[in-house]
Amino acid sequence: MLYKSIIFFLSLLFCGVRCGDGKICNSISMTMSPVGKAQTFFNCTAVDGNVVLSIIDMNGAVSFPHLREISGFLVLYRLRNLTTLAQLFPQLTVIRGLATHDNYALVIFDLPDLQDMALPNLRRIYRGGIRVESAPKLCYYRSVNFSAILSPGYKTNFHNVPDKTLCRDVCPGDWKKEEASDRTKIVYK
Repeated sequence: MLYKSIIFFLSLLFCGVRCGDGKICNSISMTMSPVGKAQTFFNCTAVDGNVVLSIIDMNGAVSFPHLREISGFLVLYRLRNLTTLAQLFPQLTVIRGLATHDNYALVIFDLPDLQDMALPNLRRIYRGGIRVESAPKLCYYRSVNFSAILSPGYKTNFHNVPDKTLCRDVCPGDWKKEEASDRTKIVYK
């Protein structure tokens, strides 16, 4: 385990030199926390440990806009009023999975308002799989190629989520059919 920590700190050192000012934080655990506690972690660019957010009414007040790397796992549990992960972790690039939660590096459980689990900058989960359970409004997850970011041998598990590629009944926007020559296409606006 010591060599994994050394590798993590060396990668942060190189990132600190390349990426400018960065703040390395210890594990983040917020459970039923006042939103003000999130300000403590606002400038974190890397977390040496895990990130666990649970039983919080998000309302757009919690964000980790600079966080690029988590050395352990990420667990999101019973977060209300969170529709997209992009608003929470817009810069997250790497989850190393040096520690996993039951062999998963990313766990999403009981997020009733989640519609989009896109993490636009996530490029790699080195160790551990992805588990998503009880996200009844989740859309578009079947269109994501998770094998491109997961290391070989790790898997994705989705339980109690809509079995749809497109979710016009739960995702915002207007759907309309447009005629295009001899075929019909559906446009999402």
